[in-house]
Amino acid sequence: MRGESFDPTALRRQPGADRAGQSFYGLILLAVIVAFALVGAVIWDVLQGSYDIMSERAWSFLTSPFSFDPEVAGVSQGIR
Repeated sequence: MRGESFDPTALRRQPGADRAGQSFYGLILLAVIVAFALVGAVIWDVLQGSYDIMSERAWSFLTSPFSFDPEVAGVSQGIR
């Protein structure tokens, strides 16, 4: 073992040597992009569905006290 010399050129990557690793990296990158697109679609759907409530009574929706009438009730009781 002591007589062997280290060849640093053996550490250089050959072009196309790690095709399996590159393919795996591409699949993981694709999965992350799809996941972000789905999260973005869900956030867009929630914002689009809540636009009418927030445009009519944005601040009162957050600060209104407890009420059995859903048109008047707010979320402050649930937040506290």
